[in-house]
Amino acid sequence: MMKKCKRHAAQSESQRIPCVAVLMETTREFSRAMIRGIADYARINGPWYLSVQSGDIDTVPAFLEKCPIDAVIGRINTQAILDVITRRKLPMVCLDGNFDTGHHTVATVPDLICQVAFDHLRERGFHRFAFSGTNSCWGTQRKLAFGAIVRTAGYEMHHCEITSGQIGVLPHITAWLQTLPKPIGLLAEDDLCAREMIDVCHCSGVAVPEEVAILGVGNDALICEISSPTLSSVMIDWQRIGFEGATVLDRLIRGDGLPGDDLRINPPGVKIRQSTDFAAIDDPLVVEATRYIHAHGHEGIGVADVLKRLGTSRRTLEGRFKMTLGCSPHAEILRVRLASAKRLLINTEIKLNAIAVRTGFGDAKYFHRVFRRELGMTPNEFRVCNRGAGEYTVTRTSKT
Repeated sequence: MMKKCKRHAAQSESQRIPCVAVLMETTREFSRAMIRGIADYARINGPWYLSVQSGDIDTVPAFLEKCPIDAVIGRINTQAILDVITRRKLPMVCLDGNFDTGHHTVATVPDLICQVAFDHLRERGFHRFAFSGTNSCWGTQRKLAFGAIVRTAGYEMHHCEITSGQIGVLPHITAWLQTLPKPIGLLAEDDLCAREMIDVCHCSGVAVPEEVAILGVGNDALICEISSPTLSSVMIDWQRIGFEGATVLDRLIRGDGLPGDDLRINPPGVKIRQSTDFAAIDDPLVVEATRYIHAHGHEGIGVADVLKRLGTSRRTLEGRFKMTLGCSPHAEILRVRLASAKRLLINTEIKLNAIAVRTGFGDAKYFHRVFRRELGMTPNEFRVCNRGAGEYTVTRTSKT
């Protein structure tokens, strides 16, 4: 009888659902995406009981010290939290945090993020570069990586350190922007910092992207889309980071062997929006023309409207466009219209006729014909093809 009870108790223990503490702030999109990745893994390979504590991750949550927890995953940002986890001898995986814990980590690759950013800005013709960021772990890593890439390529990098959340009221940021050589491509520490830089440019009369093209990191859709102009950003597969982190944690819980390497998730590329959708231009006449085209291209303007605005001849404008951008003013108007149309096709369910009107094409039939001629597919085909998520790759970095 006693043996039966022990066997029953052992069976119950083996069937108990693991309780996993998810230490992640829930106010930012990247954090929620990582939590979704953890939840995806738990749903497919669990079950797990996920204890998600919203809010601040810089203080020790009460449940972490008292509740029956089997493992921890998340962004560990303080020594105090790490001490509690270590004392309880809990399996732990860290996800791209601002604090080096020495434990298994699944994170981004600063060098690759900055290389993708540099390549994007360089492809647009920029040969002047700047970085803005805080002295956080992310900010410092990305500043050093971007600076090394820029200097290796033979350019100078301008840098200004900021205080997150206070950038709009710091006079030295405005003064720094005014003294930058232009046009210039600027990489910000993250999307929030990039959006704040756009706000300062707006208040300072600095044109984005014509004078300063601004690129963020993280592709937080809300922050990027409410920016004006909308914000280009280096994409990071946050959901994949959460999923891969949960995969590693599951092996730790089970006691399976693990390689002594951290996982590094490569950035899929850049989500291009208006803040860098521009070619670097030194000709002031072409700068003024493209600024007008970007502001009014969706209104159905033509080359004649640009000429009237600038008070110049068609021959002069055509020649300087060809020399500077390698295209005609008409081609630039069409490019701006198509870029606006593509954004609406990807991000909304607006009907084609409404998109045609809103982007200056006039009617759906003409829009359909031009779109297919220029892109080799119909607007509907483009909408379907571009609804999927970006691809990702995983690399390993040896622990030291």
